[in-house]
Parts: sequence; C-alpha cells; structure tokens
Amino acid sequence: LSLTRPERIFMYSMKLIGKYFNDPMVEYVKEFLPCEIKPFNSSRTYTPPVFRVDNLTITPEEVTAMIIKRQLQNVKRQYQTSVNEGVLTISPSATPIERYSLVHAAKLAGLTPLSVVNSPVAFAATLAVNHDLFANATNVLFIDIGATSLDMGLFNFSSDSNTTGNKAKISCTYYKN
Repeated sequence: LSLTRPERIFMYSMKLIGKYFNDPMVEYVKEFLPCEIKPFNSSRTYTPPVFRVDNLTITPEEVTAMIIKRQLQNVKRQYQTSVNEGVLTISPSATPIERYSLVHAAKLAGLTPLSVVNSPVAFAATLAVNHDLFANATNVLFIDIGATSLDMGLFNFSSDSNTTGNKAKISCTYYKN
C-alpha cells in the first residue's frame, strides 16, 4: 500500500493530536506527509487538522485510536489476555488539550486511561522500583530524545525515616528543548 498508494499512509498522528491547523508543528509535519492535511472547518480560525484521502476524513485522534486498538489486539493475541485499562505517557511539554486528546483517543480505542504521566516520570518510577534507588539519596538524569523534541528530567530519589517507617520521595526538575 505504501508503494502503490502512499497518500493513504497516515503518519505523525501524535505530532498532530490536540493541535490547531494553524500550529507551526502542523505546517512542519505537512512537509513529510504523503497524505493531504486540511482544516476540519476552514471557516474557523482555530480548527483541528484532519487527514483527507479520497472521500475519507479522519482526525489525528482517530488515527491514534486505531494504533492503540491495534496494539491492544496484538497484546491479546500474543499473551492471550485482554487489557482494558492503561497508563498513558506523554511529553512533559504537551499542552492540556494534547493530553485531553490522547485520553480521548485511548477511549475511542476501548482503553480506560488510569492516568496520564509525563514520559520521564514513567521511566524514573520504573527505574526506582527495579533498582531500589531509595536506599541512598541518588540523582539521575533522564534524557528522552525524540524525533522532534528533547525532554530531560533530573530526578532525586531519597527516603525519609519517620515513626511509621520509611517514605520514598521522588522530586524532579524538567528541562525542555
């Protein structure tokens, strides 16, 4: 399909999710897309972009929902179990509208979002649990280099002793590109 009908390939939906058509990122992504990107409603200033191919109009949220749904099907086939709930990760630089749009896409796919977590926070929590970073105060720099962005978080892992036992603490400072 990508060779015979490249205009039917939808890419970069996560770069377009929650954006307005006049956003600079939409203009940037349009340069790389074989399919056409149009405004949802050309009479409004702030309107979302949509993919248009032949008679098909589809939003970035719908494309993202199809990707999530496909991955849920892969999990079901590979592990013989259904997943109905999940934690979504997103760049710390995402706007509230982009976060809402990701949650909407997950719901369209049949996934109930338990939480939306910044990507470096998810990495930090996993590392902390798997490597017991709370024993001694530890600083760890997480660097997430994506196709169009660089996110960094400096995390401090420590624990406080009190009368009820140890409390794990994680503090973070974000750096955005």
